[in-house]
Amino acid sequence: MITRRLAWPLIACTSGVLLGLLALAGVEGPVRLMLTLWFLAIGPGMSIVPAFDIREPSTELLIGVLTSI
Repeated sequence: MITRRLAWPLIACTSGVLLGLLALAGVEGPVRLMLTLWFLAIGPGMSIVPAFDIREPSTELLIGVLTSI
């Protein structure tokens, strides 16, 4: 079972792997653009947010997006 603490880093890593696979496959267009924007907005910040031990999911997401930017 995946704990809440590991969920966001796993989502960020999975998004990065999917983005890499899309780039290697040469996929272009809205799918790749949407995944790229998702990864840039969520990925980097949400990988480190669990270290802050925040209990509120909305606050966790807000801090994740702000640290990504």
